[in-house]
Amino acid sequence: MFRLLSPAGAPVSLSDIARSMLARTRHARCYEQLEKSIKVLSGARHCLFVNSGKTALLLGLKALKEHAGDTRDEVIVPAYTCFTVPAAVARAGLKVRPIDIDPMTMDFRYDTLSAVDFNRVLAIVGNNLFGIPSNWAKLDEISREHNVDLIDDAAQAMGLKHGGIPMGTFGKFGFYSLGRGKNLTAYAGGILVTDDDRLAETLSQEVVKLPVGGIGFEMMLLLKTILLSLFLRPRLYWLPSMMPFLGLGETIFDPEFDISGFSRWQVCLSAVVSKHLDSYNESRRANARALAERIQALDGFDIPGYDGNNIYACLRLPVLTADQQTRDEIVASLRRRGITASTMYPATVRNIDGIGPYLASEDNNFSGAQTVVERLVTLPTHPYLRESDIERIVTTLAGLSQGEKCPV
Repeated sequence: MFRLLSPAGAPVSLSDIARSMLARTRHARCYEQLEKSIKVLSGARHCLFVNSGKTALLLGLKALKEHAGDTRDEVIVPAYTCFTVPAAVARAGLKVRPIDIDPMTMDFRYDTLSAVDFNRVLAIVGNNLFGIPSNWAKLDEISREHNVDLIDDAAQAMGLKHGGIPMGTFGKFGFYSLGRGKNLTAYAGGILVTDDDRLAETLSQEVVKLPVGGIGFEMMLLLKTILLSLFLRPRLYWLPSMMPFLGLGETIFDPEFDISGFSRWQVCLSAVVSKHLDSYNESRRANARALAERIQALDGFDIPGYDGNNIYACLRLPVLTADQQTRDEIVASLRRRGITASTMYPATVRNIDGIGPYLASEDNNFSGAQTVVERLVTLPTHPYLRESDIERIVTTLAGLSQGEKCPV
């Protein structure tokens, strides 16, 4: 009766939490272990740890700006992406230039991107949304042609590879998120990776200056992580989901976000749980495949990034419906059946409340991104998903099928 599946998440066991608490007295060893794990995972020569993915992006952007001079002050981002990306750009004192996306790839519309005036562009952010890789070969070609840097936003793709290359390493720098709903979690946190020695040196000097939460902060975070461990479980998730003030799944644009370092306990927790990353991602891949194969056979739905052969370890499986009404009916119907589906970001970057002063242009033609805002539903793929959940999801979608493919 009370079973409710969360939209995303990485399990954190109470035993892992206990081990991380015991390991805190050996913080230096945990740091070395975590650093080694991230370097092996990414293949990058340098990695730095901060309190969030958006802080990692902010620091990287400021370092790029410092090296590039004053003439380049624009950052190209997908017109549909997490609001924290433009927030980090704004916090860095740069201008946001959104570019429309193709709903079937969740990536840039490259004809539109190629037509941009790059004279003031500092960098392009590829976002690998839901773990679906951006077209890095095309992005590399464009960046070389116009002498701009690439940034690999792998916040939703930690531990995944594209063409045998670890995601997060396709740009001048990349970053991962350790937030609550990501591939791996320390409740919060961010990791920046780069092979650029000069950039790493600049960033290292900034990271050591950041304030780091003390024992009080760590105890508060410990309590939150214990609650996350308990309430992420389907038998208990219904309880926090009924508390709107918790802001579960909420995405906000806040250029004044907190900037700090990575606490000792988060280092230890990350080192302990990092061993689960591969198995969690493989579970997501298997669940995404099971869902995609069955949904693809239905009329009225499209699955971005899926061609019937290849499936990525999607953090959430994106599905485009025929219209907004069908999408909303799916979300409501699945909720009644014990499954939380998400509509993700409620607006295109251009239409985020309060973003106006930070935009590089007045462009307002983002039809692809608007299609995603109106018709996207994302389905859980995390390790708590069961075969019976998959059957309920597919049955629900089949009952709401519109009889024709989604026009995108």
